[in-house]
Amino acid sequence: MALTRTIEELTEIADYVLSVMTEAEKENYLEMTDQEQRLLIVNHLAKRG
Repeated sequence: MALTRTIEELTEIADYVLSVMTEAEKENYLEMTDQEQRLLIVNHLAKRG
């Protein structure tokens, strides 16, 4: 089912981003604005290629 596949893909992305975030990024994540959070995620995904 497409929805299950999408959820699995999003989970994989989230797991990857969490694995490469620094401790400081993790500690400050909830204090960031939505835009800052998205930029952080995009930057880590861009490094992944």
